Amino acid sequence: MTGTVLGHSVSFVVSAAATVILLYFLLASEHWMLSRIVEAVPRRRARALMLSGVRAAQRQIGRYLFALGCINTVVGLLTGLSMWYLNLPNPLLWGVIAGVLSFVPYIGPLIMTGLLLMAGISSFDSVPDMLAPALVFMLIHTVEANVVSPWIVGQRLSLSPISVFLSVMFWGWLWGIVGALIAVPVLIALCNFTQRTRRFQLLRRFLEGNHTRPPSLRLLLRLPPPAARVRRAPPKNVLPGRARIEPS
Repeated sequence: MTGTVLGHSVSFVVSAAATVILLYFLLASEHWMLSRIVEAVPRRRARALMLSGVRAAQRQIGRYLFALGCINTVVGLLTGLSMWYLNLPNPLLWGVIAGVLSFVPYIGPLIMTGLLLMAGISSFDSVPDMLAPALVFMLIHTVEANVVSPWIVGQRLSLSPISVFLSVMFWGWLWGIVGALIAVPVLIALCNFTQRTRRFQLLRRFLEGNHTRPPSLRLLLRLPPPAARVRRAPPKNVLPGRARIEPS
């Protein structure tokens, strides 16, 4: 099991190193690339919207990665200590893998649970000891995903779960584990872009999460058409905010 994990870790390290090098060049040439893009936009208002969207995306991605990095560090530390307490071999390795895979929503914890289940089966003889590593990690992940992350990250960032899952699937298929790691930051940047473009308002509604209770189908059927919900302008002979005086 350790040899298999280390074998896959080598390919991950190579991909991660290529990603870090590419990220360095992108950050080093940020001002040059942004100025070239701004020069290609003809209208001044479009330039201002684009620059504000880029800055807002940078702030949100930075806050998201910082908060998620702190949370996943604690998850990896708790996982490593738990594996050490359960006498599972190489607890430090499992803690590092748990912290890295926690950056991948949905799929990362699922892969980690499967790895710990196979490690428990290959390391112990009794059934409770085999299932203990996977169950302990599931408990840690449940508390992190349902309590800690929504309280820290969800207050500033709201994304639709299905959009996050589709983004992870697409970028993971396109670029492997590194693509799955950058799936959510790319989705945050796309969401900021749709917020400043009227043509993509429908896409923005699907990307953003909505934690309110949706209306019933019966209520949706009773709603008037969009043209009837447009606010009518007041008559020209009536001042806004004053009652109309009828002649006697």
